[in-house]
Amino acid sequence: CTSLKSVSIGSGCTSISTTAFLADKALETITVSADNTAYKSVDNVIYSKDGKQLVLYPKSKEGAFVVPDTVTTINEYAFQNCDKLTEVTIGKNVATIGNYSFYNCDKLTKVTIKDNADVAKTIGYQAFYNCLVLAEVDFGNNVTSIDNYAFYSCYELKSLVFPATLKTIGYYAFAYIDKLTSVKFTGNALTSIGSQAFYDCDGITELSITGNNATIGS
Repeated sequence: CTSLKSVSIGSGCTSISTTAFLADKALETITVSADNTAYKSVDNVIYSKDGKQLVLYPKSKEGAFVVPDTVTTINEYAFQNCDKLTEVTIGKNVATIGNYSFYNCDKLTKVTIKDNADVAKTIGYQAFYNCLVLAEVDFGNNVTSIDNYAFYSCYELKSLVFPATLKTIGYYAFAYIDKLTSVKFTGNALTSIGSQAFYDCDGITELSITGNNATIGS
């Protein structure tokens, strides 16, 4: 439904598939009945009724977005193919950035993860895959895991500074970023870097690694 612009969800809907509106790039307006016990809509963004899960962001919503601090999970595919999203700030209580959550957001330039020493954060499989103009990522102070292919083909990244809490980086997590020149690990928590994590990052001139008996894949 590539021309679908508006969706209204009634009171009886209790489950929305993570891929329900994946190809609906014209989607602008999503409303949810006030009587729905599972979901709510705030500024056309769907959340679980308690506000802890961000379920779906409309594909044609433009500009920057701040994920509310009430959110603890960004669901799989929540922002996938949102090609008008330019910046995102991820709320301080988000613990899980789901698989494929920002996949193919090809206008996204900046990601900021708010600090929160009390909430460990994980970045899922292919979470920011193919965000072609993503140039800046602030990981905050408590990311512990970055899954496989998480930032694959984010061509515009030039430098990375990882928090002291980071323990694992998956395979191909930062592959094919030839503009990347500087990578810095700031703590001693690191235990593993997956195979080909920085594959074909031929521009790296500065690499600072510290860790806890860390293993580095081939």
